Amino acid sequence: MAASTEDLSLTPADILLGHPPAGFAERSFQGIPGIECTRDGSLWACWYGGGQGEGLENFVMLASKSTNRWSEPWLFVVPAHSRLRVFDPVLWVDPRGRLWLFWTQTQIKAENDSPTVFDGLRPGMPDTRFTWDGRGGVWGICCEQPEAIPRIWSQPQRFCDGVMMNKPSADRSGHWLMPTTIWDLKPYAEGIAKAQRGPGVAIYSDGDPHASLTATADIPDPVFDEHVMLPLRDGRWALWARNASVIRRAVVSYSNDRGHMWTRGTYTDIPCPNSRFSIGRLRSGTLLLASHRITQEMIDSQSLWPVRSHLAVWLSDDEGQTWHGNLLIDEREHVSYPDFTQAADGTIHLIYDHARNVSGDILHVELTEHQIREGLPVLQRDVINSFRQA
Repeated sequence: MAASTEDLSLTPADILLGHPPAGFAERSFQGIPGIECTRDGSLWACWYGGGQGEGLENFVMLASKSTNRWSEPWLFVVPAHSRLRVFDPVLWVDPRGRLWLFWTQTQIKAENDSPTVFDGLRPGMPDTRFTWDGRGGVWGICCEQPEAIPRIWSQPQRFCDGVMMNKPSADRSGHWLMPTTIWDLKPYAEGIAKAQRGPGVAIYSDGDPHASLTATADIPDPVFDEHVMLPLRDGRWALWARNASVIRRAVVSYSNDRGHMWTRGTYTDIPCPNSRFSIGRLRSGTLLLASHRITQEMIDSQSLWPVRSHLAVWLSDDEGQTWHGNLLIDEREHVSYPDFTQAADGTIHLIYDHARNVSGDILHVELTEHQIREGLPVLQRDVINSFRQA
């Protein structure tokens, strides 16, 4: 049965294997990547693009590397209707070794064509009428045996409302902790209360039909939260979030009761020029941060959207209280949105984008914890994909 206009956002996306969707060769926008490493050492990369920017022409792409060369994208997540948008993919290997590809899905309604929807918009805030529906929806597909050929993927599953921009983690009981948010951005969706908007955690038990949303954290200057959530060694949960402040620092909130209540968000020493950053726990137990150095140009700019540059990585040996290392990865302008994973041999694989609307470079570098501690330079950047190559 065809979906009604009211529930189009609940329609599963189409999964294309081996052949790209219409508009693939003509795309002039791509970025927002993710990366994972499966047990056999294979690398996987995802990103989204299509059309000329963020909008209804977007689709998600997946590529892989099992020897010395990255493949062309060979799996595509494509909206099943012209009013649906898919975006913000995330890759994650769960505790059972299964590979998950997540994405967000929204329905862009015809009434959003009217600019009056955005009357009263806060100064500097983005016009999201063609990218957001006030509710969102986190979807995913699973490859049970990513090392096997052929690779078999599950049907799309909807986990919860919202957006997820960084990897889940798992607690000691095996519950997934999914860093989800319902953006506090117009248009607002009916049935979504103010208290439900903002960064939080969706808790998922393997095999359940849906994830359960926890309370949300109150953070200053919210925009696209794009938060990271990790369990700390003392039992607390830490939630680090992007924000739109000219202070250029990320905020952090803590929960002592598994997300039922969060502390008021406070500013940290984590540099954040209103852009996604990534934090994860390495095999050694150390935390790794990938973000941007704050340049004098960023400090001098009063724009909420400074030019992003000087991508770098840091380490923390005290659960995120202090950071050291500051190893430069890429100093160029328009580098952004890092994600990383660590292989069994200790190699850290970092992915990020560059020049989303010019070349759409999806870039990969390899490094080690020792390299960051000793300040040893990154030697090579590997281009996974670029629409300039097409």
